[in-house]
Parts: sequence; C-alpha cells; structure tokens
Amino acid sequence: MGFVLMLFPCGAQNVSGQDALFRGKMSDRYSSNFNGTPYWDAEGFMPGSILYNGKRYDGVYINVDAALCEVNVKPSPEIAATSPDRNQVSWFTRGGKRFVNLQYLGVEGAREGFYEVLFDGNVSLLKRVDKFLHKDTGNHNTEGMIGYEDSNYQHDVLSFFKISTEYLYLKDGELVKLKNRNALLNMYKSGKRELKARMASGGLRGRGIPDDTWYPSVMRLAESSEGTSGQLEAAARIWN
Repeated sequence: MGFVLMLFPCGAQNVSGQDALFRGKMSDRYSSNFNGTPYWDAEGFMPGSILYNGKRYDGVYINVDAALCEVNVKPSPEIAATSPDRNQVSWFTRGGKRFVNLQYLGVEGAREGFYEVLFDGNVSLLKRVDKFLHKDTGNHNTEGMIGYEDSNYQHDVLSFFKISTEYLYLKDGELVKLKNRNALLNMYKSGKRELKARMASGGLRGRGIPDDTWYPSVMRLAESSEGTSGQLEAAARIWN
C-alpha cells in the first residue's frame, strides 16, 4: 500500500500568537519530581517549522513530548507552549531535524505521534522515541534508561521517564521495525557482502558507533537515492 498524498499549500505564514496553531490546548506542565525527561531529548525547545492544518509556519519553537506523543509549539521562547492537534500535523522540523506523522500520511501500521526522518530516498529510515513513567529503586542515570546521563540526577527520587527507541525501515508503504543492526543489513541480502566491505572501508564495523550515526550512515552506503526525490518528502509535500 502506498501513501495517501496530502496536497497542501506550502507558503510560509506570518507567525502570530493568535494564529490557529497556538489556539490548541496548553502543553502539559510536568512536575520536577522525577528523573529523566518526558520529551524526545533533553535539548528543550528549538527553532523549526511546522505544517499544521494545511498551513506552514516558520520561525516557531518546537519540542516533542515523547510521553504523550505530541508536538509542543511556541511563537517565541518567552510564551507558554501549546499542543496542536497531532491529527492535523503532517510534518515539522526541530533544530534542523525532520519529523513526520506517518499516520497522517496514510502509512499502514504507523502509531500515533511522530517519527524522526534519518534517511529519505526511494526507501526511508526513521527513528521513534517513546517515554514511559516508571518508579523503581536503583540508579537509572544511563543513556539506555533515560536517554542520556544527567549531571543533576536525583538519587533520592524513585520516579523516572524510561526511554524506548525504535528504528524503522519504510519501503513501498510497508513499515518494518528493525530489531537490531543486522536486521537492516538483511534488507540488502543480495548485496550484503559488498555492503559490509564498504562499511569496513568507511569505519562502520565497530560496535562503539552510536545508533543514530550507524543506521543512517549504512543507509547512505546501501542506497543511492537520497537527495533525489524522497518518498516522505513527496508525501508530506515539502519541509525546506
């Protein structure tokens, strides 16, 4: 099954606090009595653009709530954030990174919320981050548990947001969760030996390489279509 193409006007809008984008519900304000963060990462709001209800807004500030699967938006850093209806958000950018709503684009099997685009060509590679509130004893101040190492970690606080990260491969409308790195290599069985040789030449055989570097780097070796006509870019219309 292919995409449901969403044809929207893409002209940038002048941003005002009265725009429809900012008339949604106020974003959740979490207490500080937990470790980790409910957001995609610990970087906070970043400049970006968003396509909401068919209108593109540039020059806004964006964060991603990975616990509620929502995007939070501000017209300026000083103003409180709102959470527009995610069912009306096709895509957005945050700090130069691209995110898409695969459900909105008609991808079968996609969950509610947003996916980061790590590679986009004839096939696409995506990343999904979810956060879940847990309560447990012990030290969870690790990248594998909360997503980063927090210099202000509160060892006397039991509650923490645990991170769940997935990498997914999208081809011909079929979304496949990659269980591990070898699952991506198996997508290229006919050329797997050659791909591994190119990986070795490119220094991509070591296990110390972060997933966010390894996965898109291998995709660039395996695919020659990036930068031509990305399937997600075509479906979302534009994000530049």
